[in-house]
Amino acid sequence: MEQGKLVMRFTRTPSLVGDLEHWQYDTFIVRWRDGSCAPTRFVTFSLNPDGTIDQAKMRAVSPTTDFSFDFQDLQLRPKR
Repeated sequence: MEQGKLVMRFTRTPSLVGDLEHWQYDTFIVRWRDGSCAPTRFVTFSLNPDGTIDQAKMRAVSPTTDFSFDFQDLQLRPKR
């Protein structure tokens, strides 16, 4: 959380910081603060029984997104 908003941050790629906007269900849209880093993505979260994040998956919002921004095969887990 930053200033009351959900934020996604990648510790190994400091330029990948994005604000999360709720889309539907467990899915959000991440809008990267540095738009030149990566295109806008859907982020879908899977939760543990206690409500904490188990993992997240990403996919492009636009079907015309350049394949070099290939996030859909990543299985993202929170830093613990």
